[in-house]
Amino acid sequence: MKKFILFAVSIFAFTQVFAQSNIAYINTETIAENSDYVAKARTLLEAEYREKAEEVKVLEDEIRQMRDNFEARKLTYTEAAKQDAQEAINRKLNDYKILVESSQSTLSKRQNELLEPILEKIKEVAIKKGYSAVFDISSGKILYVDPKLDKTQTMLEELNKE
Repeated sequence: MKKFILFAVSIFAFTQVFAQSNIAYINTETIAENSDYVAKARTLLEAEYREKAEEVKVLEDEIRQMRDNFEARKLTYTEAAKQDAQEAINRKLNDYKILVESSQSTLSKRQNELLEPILEKIKEVAIKKGYSAVFDISSGKILYVDPKLDKTQTMLEELNKE
């Protein structure tokens, strides 16, 4: 019962803070479509993607060639030669898998690096304009919240009181 009352009081307190806060929202899709910085970042990322895609395509071609050669010659191979060829193909497939995962990870990190200045600018503007929180209406994500609004420790202390 005590926790329920505390929860109800917390909700009331939150609504009071929310009502007094300066909340803003932005649409990052609109920003992405109209920002010169985002256009440049997108161009850089696309160039890096094309480079990685070319590396992947080269490996795909090598695997296809290895498979074609194996299929064309498998009737003349000994069991040991068949096994060796199959193992070579499997190693190449493993290399392919590693390259694809590495490329995806690299591009994801690069995308985050390119987006970081935008998020920092949003935070800077929010602080300058006195916003308590900034939400992205297109994704539903919270982009900035004033750290003074964090009441986690207060809630923990109240919930842990016996």
